[in-house]
Amino acid sequence: MTNHWTNLRRTRLSRRSMLRASARAGVGAAGLALVGCGDDDDDDQQSVAQAQQQDQDQQQAMQDQDQQQAMQQQQAQQQQAMQQQDQAEQQAMQQEQQEQSAAEAQAQQEEEQAVADDNIDYNATAIGAYGAFPQILDQGSALARGGQSASNNYHFGAVFPLDPFGSAVPGGLAEWEFVGAEALIVRMNEGRTFHNGDAVTAEDIKFTIDRLTGKAEYNPEYNSAWTGELSWTGDNELLDENTLRIEQGAPSVDAANSLALGGFPVFPKT
Repeated sequence: MTNHWTNLRRTRLSRRSMLRASARAGVGAAGLALVGCGDDDDDDQQSVAQAQQQDQDQQQAMQDQDQQQAMQQQQAQQQQAMQQQDQAEQQAMQQEQQEQSAAEAQAQQEEEQAVADDNIDYNATAIGAYGAFPQILDQGSALARGGQSASNNYHFGAVFPLDPFGSAVPGGLAEWEFVGAEALIVRMNEGRTFHNGDAVTAEDIKFTIDRLTGKAEYNPEYNSAWTGELSWTGDNELLDENTLRIEQGAPSVDAANSLALGGFPVFPKT
C-alpha cells in the first residue's frame, strides 16, 4: 500500500484516476472529499498562471510595438533632417551660381563698355535727318511747327521765361514793363548771347517780331506761325541798343506771355 501511494504522488493523476485508486485502496468518503478539493485548487492556480502569462505577453507586445514606433519616428526625423540639409545645400549652391553668373555678366558688360569707350570719337559730327515732316526747318514758319519740329525749342530761346503756371517771369533775355495799355517796354539783360557768342540785342527782338508778323519789307508774305500770338503788336521802335518799345495795336494782358511761349524763336538780324 505504501508503494502504491508513493507512485501516485510521482504521477499527475486526473480526478477519475484518483477515485478509482481510492476505491481499490479502501479510502473513505472523507478521503474522496479531500481529493476533490485538491483538484479545484490546482485548476485555479493554472488559470491564474495562464492569465498572468497572457498579461505578460500583452505587455511585451505593447512594449515591442512602442519600440517599433519609436524607431520608425526616429528614422523619419533623421530622413527629414537629411532632406532639409540637402535642400539647404542646393539653395546655397544655386545662390552661389547666380551670384557668380551676375558677377561674370557685370564683368563682361564693363569690358564691353571699356572697349566701346575706347572707340568713341568725341570730336565727330552728328548729323540728324527728318523725313517728310516738317516740310522746312524755319522755326518761325507755320510749315515747321508740329510735334517733330527740327528745333523743338532747343536751339532758340524765348524773350521771357515761363513759370510752371504759364506766366512770363523775369530773368530771361530781357525784362518788361507795361506803359498803360499803350505799349510794352522790353529792356535787354546783359550777358545774353546766341549760340555763336554774339550778344542778343533789342534790334534782334525787333527784327524777329517784324519777321513773324509779316512787317519785314524783304518778306511781307511770310507764312508765319505766330500771327495769332502776336496780333496785339503795332509799330516797334528802338529806343536804344538795349531797349525796344512795342506799341499795342490791340491791348492785351497776355502781351508779355506771348513772347515767352515755348518755341518762340529769337533770330539774329545778322
